[in-house]
Amino acid sequence: MLRPRSNEPAEATVNDVSDALVAVVRVIGEDRNLHAWFRHIVALPKNLRVSEIGRLVAEMHANGEDRQTVEAFNTLSDLATRKIVAGVLLERYGVSVFET
Repeated sequence: MLRPRSNEPAEATVNDVSDALVAVVRVIGEDRNLHAWFRHIVALPKNLRVSEIGRLVAEMHANGEDRQTVEAFNTLSDLATRKIVAGVLLERYGVSVFET
């Protein structure tokens, strides 16, 4: 198995991204501004949604957010992930999101 050189970041594991996605759901669930942002991206056409998520991810990366959190937000580009997040937000936080 190849290991990254010491100056190269290690690949995030599925568990790291899953843990970060749980944190993303919690952050969205507890922040009204992020509720609105999530509703906004869900309602956008696919090309605009992908652009908006990409913009946020780039901004987070530039601000030095941890890689797993950035990657977890990036997974919101995937419809199945958004549906899971929307379901958890409704169940745990009462945040209703219309998903197309």
